[in-house]
Amino acid sequence: MFSPQRDHPLAPLTTLELGGKARYFADIHSLDELHEALRWAHNHHVALQILGDGSNIIVADEGVPAFVLRLGLKGIVSDKEAEGRIFVQAAAGESWDALVEYAVTHNLAGIECLSGIPGRVGAAPIQNIGAYGQDIAQCMAHLEAIHRETLETRRFDASECGFSYRQSRFKQPNNPWIITSVTYALRAQETSTISYRELKQALGSSKTTTSFPLAQIRKQVLALRKSKSMLRSSDDPNRRSVGSFFVNPIIPTQHVQALQEAHGATIPQWPVSETQSKLSAAWLIEQSGFYKGQRQGAVGISSKHALCLVHHGHGSSEELLGFAKQIQTKVFECFAINLEIEPSLWLPHAT
Repeated sequence: MFSPQRDHPLAPLTTLELGGKARYFADIHSLDELHEALRWAHNHHVALQILGDGSNIIVADEGVPAFVLRLGLKGIVSDKEAEGRIFVQAAAGESWDALVEYAVTHNLAGIECLSGIPGRVGAAPIQNIGAYGQDIAQCMAHLEAIHRETLETRRFDASECGFSYRQSRFKQPNNPWIITSVTYALRAQETSTISYRELKQALGSSKTTTSFPLAQIRKQVLALRKSKSMLRSSDDPNRRSVGSFFVNPIIPTQHVQALQEAHGATIPQWPVSETQSKLSAAWLIEQSGFYKGQRQGAVGISSKHALCLVHHGHGSSEELLGFAKQIQTKVFECFAINLEIEPSLWLPHAT
């Protein structure tokens, strides 16, 4: 008979090492176990929270009055298809970086620039993770998900996922679907074309676009992420973080031009459409008076990257969110731009 654990600590299961307990908790290793857990939650009228590696969540200090399921579904399968595409299906509990390594090892291009991103396969489409010119929306074929109440299993094609910058339909409030596997359409080739300037320069190219071996791209991406404390390492003082804490804002290009005139400065921007541009949240933070390595009590800003807020130990989620609020307020005062918090907030009233 299925029986979850009670009052399970969540802080050790998150990269921030912050937060209280889950009222109920279970590790899920199969679809049968997932069905049992969902039926138990329905019969006991308990809210659900889905956990992967805890690399993109902030748990309230008082914990969550919910049933937390940590998905550990495993398996990677690939099938050949026409026109040089190979479909690779990975279970939701697989390590994301393990999938990238698998693709690179098998000369499958499309996700090599996403090397080193923490978390599990099932979380990747929720956030539409991206880095160095690649994101999930560009290469995902479809995913499978189960409805948390009806237990219906459904396939969602990429066009049905509502992908946008760091967004998808699965990130919306009250999303009823739990992703169980994701299938990617990758290119059967040993090299990939890189156009993202920072990565291209790190690879030693000054051309507009250049192709490099997949293994070389992966190695360089991992090196870049390590230089910014974006790789998980037990000896890194910036290790307790969720990576990028704020989303790079996308605003009307006219607003950017007005800000440049008002501040007399060139604001870094990247066009995303004819009328909108993406700005660097890290640049906005530093221009608002904050700096890398800044510390306030037990929390602060990474010494390597202004976009990462870190927990130095023996702190609280309340401290971290309070510091984040200070940053948001100051950036708005300086630039009239609202910085959106990127990780999910696990608050008692949100369950």
